[in-house]
Amino acid sequence: MSELAIHTNVANREKYACLVLKKAQRLGLKVAVLFDDENLMDDFDNLLWTFEPSAFIPHAIAGTAGAVGNAYILSSNPNLLGNAEMLVLLTNRPTPAINDLMQKYPKMIDIVPQQDPGLTDGRKRFVAYRKYGITPVVHKRN
Repeated sequence: MSELAIHTNVANREKYACLVLKKAQRLGLKVAVLFDDENLMDDFDNLLWTFEPSAFIPHAIAGTAGAVGNAYILSSNPNLLGNAEMLVLLTNRPTPAINDLMQKYPKMIDIVPQQDPGLTDGRKRFVAYRKYGITPVVHKRN
């Protein structure tokens, strides 16, 4: 089973996720990102194009023509993510298939913001992880 790390106390969840992808790119890791819905996924897709003008993080929405090669795959459907070395969870609700995902991805990161509503959602996900027998590693960010 993989490691699930929860990064807490994050000022801006989506920008932090962009930084995680940028670091993964430097390290040569293949990454997938899971969302609850397509609207959140589309917003993040747009942010990846603009968050840092001098950087380019190759990414594509699962099932599109760009979802090949070294592109990071974005999806609201876990079955479309494909293989990767790391899964970033930008979900708000607990993921029912979390144990299946932990079998598939060696490393997983759940990002929890400093304030509500995301903070409360993160606490609910943590409780759900424990219910599924998962003990996440918690990293509090400054």
